[in-house]
Amino acid sequence: MIGVIAVDSITLALTVAFVHTKEHAGKAPLMALGFGGAIGATYLVQKIFFLTIIPAGQEAELQGIYSFMSNVIQWAPQVLFSYLNTVYNSARWGLAAFGIFYFLAAAVFSTVEVKKAKKDAAKSREEFRKVFNNKNNSTVAPEECSD
Repeated sequence: MIGVIAVDSITLALTVAFVHTKEHAGKAPLMALGFGGAIGATYLVQKIFFLTIIPAGQEAELQGIYSFMSNVIQWAPQVLFSYLNTVYNSARWGLAAFGIFYFLAAAVFSTVEVKKAKKDAAKSREEFRKVFNNKNNSTVAPEECSD
């Protein structure tokens, strides 16, 4: 996940540094390709990572929190970009502001103990499977069945 954030941040920094005048317009498609690929990978890696650290039995609850928080926070970079673009009349400052959010994401992600989270989630899934398999393997005597 940190790798994707780093690639995205580097592409953003290169775009802000080198694509800001009409003479540099030829570099824009290359930067857009890198930026789009990194953003697309961010969503994919983010979802997969989150799913690997969810403890068994809490998938719906934590997925709901994930979806809610994604929608609550998702608007902030666009609002900041629009504001800076309007004030400075340049998309360069708006794009540079995205770096703030990448920095915050990396700071928050660095506090996650990834190995421990994955290990704990795997352990809970194994325990969940044992309980689930025991319930499904139990047999019911014919006299206990009701029609």
